[in-house]
Amino acid sequence: MDRVESDQNGFFHFVQALELLAMDAKSQCEAQGNYNTPWEIQHDVADWAVLAESPVLGFTPEQKEVTSDLAQQLLDLPSAAIAPAGVSMTTPAGCLAGMRHVDWEPLRGKAKQLLALLEPVIAENRRYLNLA
Repeated sequence: MDRVESDQNGFFHFVQALELLAMDAKSQCEAQGNYNTPWEIQHDVADWAVLAESPVLGFTPEQKEVTSDLAQQLLDLPSAAIAPAGVSMTTPAGCLAGMRHVDWEPLRGKAKQLLALLEPVIAENRRYLNLA
């Protein structure tokens, strides 16, 4: 896989992770199969956010900044938002306990805003992947 294909495929997964982050807690947990949902979302978005620097994708400075800020905020979440004490993160109750932590709510809104900001890049990605 060359750099263009790799970055385009990675960006597709980043967008999926952002769409998941933008959902409400119950929907997030259900979409992830109630398996370690907070950790999965945190790392899927934060890990793929490095693609903001890809010359292939052509993020604007604003898109880069907002992506980086969101990734850092996800990495800064308290442990109670990722793995609350006393619950199993492989159960619906555990996942909901984590995803209902108050610190997730502003991140859901920021994910929605970032998806809107990235719409031109998303449209190009869909064209590249023949999804448009």
